[in-house]
Formats: sequence, structure tokens, C-alpha cells
Amino acid sequence: MQEKKLGELSPEVEEYLRKEVLPLVHSEDHVKAVREKSSSLGPGETLAEKHNDVYFSNDSYQGALLSACAASKGVQTVLDSSNGLDRGYCITRPPGHHAKCSDPAGFCLFNNVALAAKMARKEGKRVCIFDWDIHHGDGTQEQFYEDGDVLFVSMHRCDKLTFYPYNESMKPSFSGEGKGKYHTVNVAWETGLVVDEEVRENNTQSTLGNNEYRKACDTLLFPIVEQFKPDLILISCGFDGALNDPLGWSKLTAMMYAYMTESLTRICPKVLVI
Repeated sequence: MQEKKLGELSPEVEEYLRKEVLPLVHSEDHVKAVREKSSSLGPGETLAEKHNDVYFSNDSYQGALLSACAASKGVQTVLDSSNGLDRGYCITRPPGHHAKCSDPAGFCLFNNVALAAKMARKEGKRVCIFDWDIHHGDGTQEQFYEDGDVLFVSMHRCDKLTFYPYNESMKPSFSGEGKGKYHTVNVAWETGLVVDEEVRENNTQSTLGNNEYRKACDTLLFPIVEQFKPDLILISCGFDGALNDPLGWSKLTAMMYAYMTESLTRICPKVLVI
């Protein structure tokens, strides 16, 4: 296990991330904007961009760099055949799946899971991104929508587009284009509820839970992943679908997360959780 804290990245590592890793997904202007917004704040000061649910402090840029570093190191470690390590867990939050090339969104500044996938693709690997966060990974989907060597799978609440990020691309009809046709799989849950994202206290818990996820995985998603034959599986890991989470209003338990993880490791031994 390796651990780093804020301020512990060396200038050499920071330069490597800025020049070699972040450009795989993000524009130079985006990285610059995140750095400048963060550095403009003093200790204890915060900046909220509520239109896209992004919040900054004076440590945000360093924190986002640390997360990107963990994803980079994680994928390098798992793909290194000489160390005997096939699995890894990047304990960073969040996986970054809402962040797009030039836009932060949904608590995500850099898209860590997309960065890891791009690094694996540079090594010629076929990658499955399995996104079990209760929200759609719209930023990740956008990155690989036309890539036939990346399978993007997402299970998320939709509820007639009242659930964040509210866009059409979360629907099952969005399945990829060009070489990526049928390489995007969206399971968009309709729970029968209308979600109030403005006043979250108005929401009630849905019945969505282990049974629905187990059936979707066993009958649809795991067979698709197995047929794809990935060299690496990246789990885009958000636990906001868990019982009593105040943003997901769903009923997943630790048992289901364990079942999905174990099942994916049986399909492909190389698995990195981000």
C-alpha cells in the first residue's frame, strides 16, 4: 500500500502528470483553470459553481493531482506483469466520471478513470470500464464513445432525466458510434420516482437495490463483458447507491458491491478499482 498526502507530490511527478497524463483526457485550458481557481483561494475559503456541482478550495488542485497520480500509478502497477500484482484499489474520491475534456462537473475536476483507461490503451490493452456509481458517467462515456477497444458499462438512475446529470446520453439508446458502436451499455433505472435535486430532503428512498443489480449483472452485463474479453477492468467506483446514502436514495449493500467485484475478477484477473 502506498499513501501520499497533500503537498507530498514532487515537482517532477507534478510535471509528469501535467505533461504526460492529464493531456490524455483534458485540455491545457481546463488544467490551467482548475489550478488557477484553486490557487486564488486562501485557507478556509471556498468557491462553488452550483450550476455544475463543482466546489473548490485552495487544496483542490493538489487533491485532484493526487487522485490522478493514484490512477496513473495504479494502472501501471496492475499492468506490470513482473510484480505479481493483478489487482489494485485507488482510495480516491470521486472516480471523476463526470469531468469532461474542458469542463469539471459533479464534484469531479479530473476524470481519473478515463485517464487510467487512456494509459492502458497506450499499451494496446482492451479495457472495460464498469461504472456502478448511481449517477451516469457522462464524462467517461464521451471520451470513449467511438473507441471499439473500450467497453463502457454504466448502471445509474435516470427517472425520466430528473436524476443528475439529466442528459439524454444516459439513456440505453446511446450505445456508441463508429468503431465504438455497441461498446457503450447504459442500464438506466426508472424507479417510478421523480427526483428533486434542488431540495434533496424532499426525496424518498427508492426500492432499487441488490436484486435489480444482481439480475442486470448476471443476465446482461457480465456476459457482455466476458464476450468483450478485456485485458483490464476498471471499476468506476462510487458508493452513492448504497443504503441510506443522501444522494442516491437506493438500497445497495456491501454484499452486492463485493459480488460485483468478485464476479468481475473471475472474468478478467486484472482489475483496478478507482
